[in-house]
This record gives sequence, C-alpha cells and structure tokens, in this order.
Amino acid sequence: MVMRSSAGSSRGAWGAHDPIDDYLQFRQELRSALRECTPTALRRVVRRWSTPNDSHLGALVAQPDPILEPIIRKMILEEPQLADMHHEARMWLLEHEDAPIPLRPIAPTDQRRMGRPKPSAN
Repeated sequence: MVMRSSAGSSRGAWGAHDPIDDYLQFRQELRSALRECTPTALRRVVRRWSTPNDSHLGALVAQPDPILEPIIRKMILEEPQLADMHHEARMWLLEHEDAPIPLRPIAPTDQRRMGRPKPSAN
C-alpha cells in the first residue's frame, strides 16, 4: 500500500493526514506523472509515496526505462480520467509490444466438450 511517511517516524504511517485525502493526493500526482509519460516522472511519484517496506514498488522503480515504458501506457489505459490519452497509449503499445497470442479454438477431445447427439425421432 502506498502511504506517506510522517516526519520523524521510522516506519510508514499516515501521521496526522487523513488516509483518504492522502490517497486522493497520491492518485492526482500519479495521474500527473502519467500525463508526462516518462519513467522519470513515474519513479518520482512512487518514491515520494512509498515506504522502505514497499518491496513491490521498489522493484517497480528499479526497472530500466524500456520495461517501464509499456507499464506506463497500460496504467494510462486503466485510468478513466486519462481517457484523452487512451488512443495514443494503445497505438504506442501496438507499435512497441509483441503481437498478442492469437486465440485458437480448442478441439474437443471428449464427450463433455462435444455436442450431445440428439435423440432420434422414432
């Protein structure tokens, strides 16, 4: 969980801040960083809001730029308030990401997957 560390505290805590206000502030800063569309901006926000115990966030910001670029575009697509950026993010992903694995129909291999024979009308 992303939490702001209170000043003088050795562990992550909300301090005197309202957790909801802090979360909303974090989301606002994250959206602003995503609008910049750079790994540097994403790292800045994550580092500001994470604690030393946030190993997943630490691992995220440690990724090289080429790994963060598609993550940023996917985060943009997940944020409704960045709808004006969705088309550009999709186009970037189509251009830079490997093609998705095409869906293949799975051949039926037993009676449970095959249509049941209809009873004959005698």
